[in-house]
Amino acid sequence: EQFKSNNNMPTAKLNPDPEMHAFVERVHVKGLRRTRDQLVHSQVRRLLSDRVATWGQLVLEIQAAKRRLQALGVFTRVDVTIDTAKSPVAERAGLANAAYEVVFEVQECKQMQYGVRTMAGMDGTVSLVLNGNLRNLTGNAERLIFDYQIGTRDSKSHFLTLAAPLAMYPFAKASAGLVNSCVDFNWAAVKESHSSCFASFSLPLGPTEQLLRAELSWRQLLASQDGRAPLAVRELCGHSIKCGLKHVLEADSRDSATVPMSGGLMRLTSELAGFGGDVRHLRLGAKLSRSLPLAPLFPAASIHLTAACGHAVPMNGGGIPLADRFTIGGLSSGLRGFDINCVGPSVPRAALSAGEEQQQQAAPEVPSRCYLGGESFFTAGAHLYCPLPLVTRRGNFFDLFRLHAFANAGCLVSNAGGAPVGDWRLPRFPRDEVRLSYGIGILLAVGGLARFELNYTVPQAACAGDKLAPGVGLGIHVDSPF
Repeated sequence: EQFKSNNNMPTAKLNPDPEMHAFVERVHVKGLRRTRDQLVHSQVRRLLSDRVATWGQLVLEIQAAKRRLQALGVFTRVDVTIDTAKSPVAERAGLANAAYEVVFEVQECKQMQYGVRTMAGMDGTVSLVLNGNLRNLTGNAERLIFDYQIGTRDSKSHFLTLAAPLAMYPFAKASAGLVNSCVDFNWAAVKESHSSCFASFSLPLGPTEQLLRAELSWRQLLASQDGRAPLAVRELCGHSIKCGLKHVLEADSRDSATVPMSGGLMRLTSELAGFGGDVRHLRLGAKLSRSLPLAPLFPAASIHLTAACGHAVPMNGGGIPLADRFTIGGLSSGLRGFDINCVGPSVPRAALSAGEEQQQQAAPEVPSRCYLGGESFFTAGAHLYCPLPLVTRRGNFFDLFRLHAFANAGCLVSNAGGAPVGDWRLPRFPRDEVRLSYGIGILLAVGGLARFELNYTVPQAACAGDKLAPGVGLGIHVDSPF
């Protein structure tokens, strides 16, 4: 095992017998400025316990302590040095050469960080984000995060979050915060004003990541100012108070979130609203994916299979609010060849006046119908990724590009008259309402979080009212939970 010294000396290789007697006499942590000693002691105290009796156990516990220190999120560097130590107790027991001293040398990150970045949303909006981050305020590895976002379609939002790891198990994180946002649901001719407070807790359990989130929110839906929202949409507008509990279970073994070559993803989401307020429903969702490499037959090529579904059950006579309904359509939802969220049940927009026709021509992205979403959906897709042809050199900029062939399917259904309260029956997707599309394109992976796609798409099957987006189209795919 290799350990780097703290005095710029070359790395030393230690290869003793793993069963050789060894114990830790002392532990030192150098470089602490703001971090509390008690917090660091909780991460390294196992080295001083009876669990360390051999050299192999000592190495494993040092590696575990280093991971715990890194999980605190306040150190940019954690180096370890092992040295022999004098121990009168060990000398009397005849183990003078079994005592060791472990030194951790850490470098704390900057307390204040800020920056500017851009972010692409799943609804097709692009936002400019101003971010501020205060770390380790009181020495307990907490973070105070403030985000201000302003984007297209008059969308804006503010986030204030306080997050901290648990001292006894730093891989678990607890957070609480406030959110205020204004989002334009262009496809439904409404705007949502949203204010909420939340508390969440995340915990890794084996190969899975668990997230539990409680949120109390006040929401207001306003009809669009152009006066074209029909009566069916205006009836869904107004105030609502939602108090809910959300749980996300995720197992991710993919080698990349943007262009995976191997591994898979399972994400299960459940949300129960009704602990207060006037919104009561159960909302379930699932997302599965699997990537299969084609090497050695076709190096750097892979097949990617995806599937997603969701179902919402009302717990009162009010049905599912518009903001909580599922929508599909567009690249991020996995149904290419259709405009963003412009698939499924819809109603015509109100007619334009003579003076407004010119404004409509200046904004062709505004749909001619209002899409109301649905209580149940599914999407599925098959994708083929392969490197660019005629590029023999690897490890350069062209590795970020991939050729992409795909076939997508999806369906969205709604209970027009309102689903019965507590109706747990699985939805039925009529065969003639399943949308199909296929195409080819080229994609660019960016930062492991998003990818740009330039595709030529052919919608093969659609229903009346769907807004198609055939031919050449540019889009951004962001991997985000429900």
